[in-house]
Amino acid sequence: MDEIRLLTKEDIDVRVAQTTTAYDGSVKVSLLLYKDARVDMKILDELFTPMGWKRSHKLIGDRLYCQVEVWDAEKKEWILKEDVGVESNTEAEKGQASDSFKRACVNWGIGRELYTAPKINIALTEKEFSKDQNGRIRVWASFSVKSIDYDKKTRTITHLEIQDRDGVVRFAMGSSAPVKKTRTASPKPEAKPAPEAEPYTPVTPPQYWSIVKAYAKGRLTKSGGDYRTEWARATHAKENDILKFDQDVDNYKRGHNI
Repeated sequence: MDEIRLLTKEDIDVRVAQTTTAYDGSVKVSLLLYKDARVDMKILDELFTPMGWKRSHKLIGDRLYCQVEVWDAEKKEWILKEDVGVESNTEAEKGQASDSFKRACVNWGIGRELYTAPKINIALTEKEFSKDQNGRIRVWASFSVKSIDYDKKTRTITHLEIQDRDGVVRFAMGSSAPVKKTRTASPKPEAKPAPEAEPYTPVTPPQYWSIVKAYAKGRLTKSGGDYRTEWARATHAKENDILKFDQDVDNYKRGHNI
């Protein structure tokens, strides 16, 4: 029996799993990678042909189980794997049927690699969410997978990029597959490898917020510089860190009418 292929970026959807609000009012979301039932059916069709697999459901107690069977040409018999589903928040029966099917397909190995995904947390900009009068958050942002790579031997995710609807990468993990290098006829002997970027070394939260407040109020450091530049230089802040710093400054200014 051929091996189940790994999911491509087109097979994977991204949804908001949880939102958290910091004491300064900023909002972060945790994202979840998932596949839908249509992806499972497509992969089953690809590997076993549309006539080479079948599904059925059975009710045990109040739980709905799905059985996915594939035809083993060598053994000349159907091989079955099954799992149970959970109700959705909208249509309970339909949700159980779809969920049990997707879970049974995971037992066959379809999308199991998604369980190796890292924790994905993204800070939202003010335009990407709103709050109602009860403080409940409505997220307007949407995200998708820009690129993904695997260790094919262990079937684990080694590289992942998540982009927003404008194509801006908001989360990156690992490095992409190595680019094949071509030999040069006469390499320059004086060429030196670029120095590695220093890792981001954050200050403590109280120090960070005192820097944010000082910069928001337009104060200068003892050496006459601005707090943002000196903080970024001292901590080796990256683009995402600086973006969050600017958002925290804007939120502080609005909260204190500066």
